[in-house]
Amino acid sequence: MVQVSLLDFTNPGTHQYRFRLGGKDSDWTYNGQKNTVSLAGLAPGNYVFEVQGSLDGGQWSESAFLHFRKEGPWWSSWWAMLFFLLLVTVPIVIIVRNRVFLQQEKIKNKLLQQEVTHEMELTSVKERLLANITHDLRTPLTLITGLAKSMQVQPNGVTDSAIANIQKQSNDLLVLVRGCVKSMKNQRKKRGHND
Repeated sequence: MVQVSLLDFTNPGTHQYRFRLGGKDSDWTYNGQKNTVSLAGLAPGNYVFEVQGSLDGGQWSESAFLHFRKEGPWWSSWWAMLFFLLLVTVPIVIIVRNRVFLQQEKIKNKLLQQEVTHEMELTSVKERLLANITHDLRTPLTLITGLAKSMQVQPNGVTDSAIANIQKQSNDLLVLVRGCVKSMKNQRKKRGHND
């Protein structure tokens, strides 16, 4: 609300007023004898309020100017917009980062589980291989040991067949050991190419 008055107080009832708002109105608005003007409802921006008065309704006085700026509501300011933008984007960023983190953890856990499963399978294969090797080695060793004991009991009664059997079992044992060594060398070569 803007209130204006002329500096002649002899007959204020005959005073007339007109105004216009630069930046909004180009034509004069006659206000009659009313010396107050409401500027409510103006959009945010810069304005020039121009007013003229007349003592008797004849000649108008020189214009008086009031320069002013109407600010917008607080929520339309740049800092409020920045606050609203942060209010929306920060939770979104947090949610996205948490989801990405959870996905990465899920992938890590899956890979770890696969690695544990692979290790368990590998251990099982190693145990079976060791069981087979010990069984294959124990049989010839048992025969060799039995023949050696019978040779102790009957040192002169050693037959050619007993010696041939010892040789055969020793050779079988040697073939098994060589096969194991060769298999280990092949596995090392394969790992060397894969690493």
